[in-house]
Amino acid sequence: MFYAAQDAAATTGIPTSLVSALIGALVVALAGLLGAFIQGRREHSKWVREQRYTAYTAYAAAVNHLRDAMEAGQTPPDPAVVHAAIQALYILGPRSMKDAAVRLTEAALTDTGYPDALNSYYLEANRVLRIGL
Repeated sequence: MFYAAQDAAATTGIPTSLVSALIGALVVALAGLLGAFIQGRREHSKWVREQRYTAYTAYAAAVNHLRDAMEAGQTPPDPAVVHAAIQALYILGPRSMKDAAVRLTEAALTDTGYPDALNSYYLEANRVLRIGL
């Protein structure tokens, strides 16, 4: 390889050190671009995970507030709050989270299987967010 580079330099009139420097600069530039791409993907994944966490906890808080009001015999809060929280799950969450949220809402409103539905919701959220239990 070294002799091939010398031969190429000798026939083209380009010094070997210049060819080596250009190849080195190209390799460094490509490595920098690859590193920036990987870092960008990591940052995006982190941002999505944070947005999902916020949406999941906002939904759980809205359902708990709804459930507490129903148990106390008070007028339930505005259903738009729960609806808005579910919409965030539709946008951010995978289908499994949306399905768990629908089951939890139905259980909260019908008063059947609420503890199991809540547990399923939290387990699914932990799985999606990759939180170890």
